[in-house]
Amino acid sequence: CLETAKQELAKKLNDYELHNFTVELTDIKPELIPQLRGRNGTEASRLEKKFDVRIEFSRKGEPDKIVIKGLQKNVQDLESFIRKKIQDEESK
Repeated sequence: CLETAKQELAKKLNDYELHNFTVELTDIKPELIPQLRGRNGTEASRLEKKFDVRIEFSRKGEPDKIVIKGLQKNVQDLESFIRKKIQDEESK
């Protein structure tokens, strides 16, 4: 019974680690953060649903950063989407 419990715990730990891949984006201009957040967080919610991740923005008074958590592939997809959006805004 103990071996089964160990295997189940190892499986849960692996699953937890897979779903908690984290990336911090800190090189974002402060004026772009409201665009990524959207009015009342609507844009952030849409991105969270689309990419199946969790997005956290820094609070007022803290250095500007965005933290993305989720499956590694989903987090990396959203990161590249955000970086492309930033490049598009900077090129305007």
